[in-house]
Amino acid sequence: MTKRRGNGEGAVYEANGRWCAALTVGHDGNGKRKRRYLYAETKKALLEKIDATRSDARMGLLVEPIRQTVGEYLKHWMQTSAAQRVRPTTLYTYEGLAAKHITPHIGGTRLDKLSHMHLEAWNATLERLGVSAHTRRAAHVLLGTVLRKAVRSRILARNPMDQVDKPRVAKKEVAVLSPADVRKLLETARGHRLEALFVLAVSTGARQGELFGLEWRDFDAEAGALSIQRTLIEVDGRITIGEPKTSKSRRSLDLPAYAVEALRAHRQRQPATPHPTARIFSDTEGQPLRKSNFIRRDWHPLLERAELRRTKFHALRHTHVTMLLAAGGNLKAVSERVGHSRTSMTSDVYTHAVQGQQRELADTLERMFG
Repeated sequence: MTKRRGNGEGAVYEANGRWCAALTVGHDGNGKRKRRYLYAETKKALLEKIDATRSDARMGLLVEPIRQTVGEYLKHWMQTSAAQRVRPTTLYTYEGLAAKHITPHIGGTRLDKLSHMHLEAWNATLERLGVSAHTRRAAHVLLGTVLRKAVRSRILARNPMDQVDKPRVAKKEVAVLSPADVRKLLETARGHRLEALFVLAVSTGARQGELFGLEWRDFDAEAGALSIQRTLIEVDGRITIGEPKTSKSRRSLDLPAYAVEALRAHRQRQPATPHPTARIFSDTEGQPLRKSNFIRRDWHPLLERAELRRTKFHALRHTHVTMLLAAGGNLKAVSERVGHSRTSMTSDVYTHAVQGQQRELADTLERMFG
């Protein structure tokens, strides 16, 4: 038996154990009525859906239903929006997150049917599988970005990720070498064919790709300056030269005298006068440095000879920033020196060093007015 609608409810009826509704939500360009068909297990739930749909229609939030899945839209976003907007290394990371942690779990879900309950269950599944909080948060942020694009493209009316909390990640202290460890490292590196590379890493805080991408035309020996204009990018074994990480990453750096001398000595050791566009640093065969080979053949052996604990090469960048801030360096100037896009990024990452300056400021006030 079919139960018909009540007054003012629209085309609401019960059939085969479910409540159904046919709702007019507007007209197309030819004046033809646009209909939506809604279903729910109870009449109350269906009436709530009707009210929400009518509200969306009035506010212009109603979108055309599609049958595209989360996985299909995610792939489309990667090939279009992401491919044009992000660096190759970032796109490679996105593809890995999608393939391992998103598509296998919710990739088959209809995009327009995706709810916050799906997303909360997905987060719980990743946690149960032992996926780290850092990776879970990265996947959460990626999918949230993709869904926001779907909203802007009028594919979704709302972003269900807005109702889901991000996985919490414990803040890790950045690895930093002490001044004594830096001196020991540089003393051990004397005579190494890449000695100047280690000196520059400590004295400029440049990123690894920026150092690997340096050319001799970037070094002004007379002015004692180094220009960061490009970065070496390695993705899935393929090496390319690309733009620096952010607009602020293009920068000119004044060098301490010992760094200038290290670069001059490095140039003199070349078999012939290098061409201006020749790479400053390369492997033993004159090819671009590869991260994995450099770490295995040069960086880790150097740490072992110096009797220092094994740490990432990126620690030299952290060390550079920390030492400058701890010595009272201006936060904005330090941020610009290392190519951060925002000063707040520097203060957030290096909170320990910035807080250390507070004691010095208090001591300065004591000397002035105490």
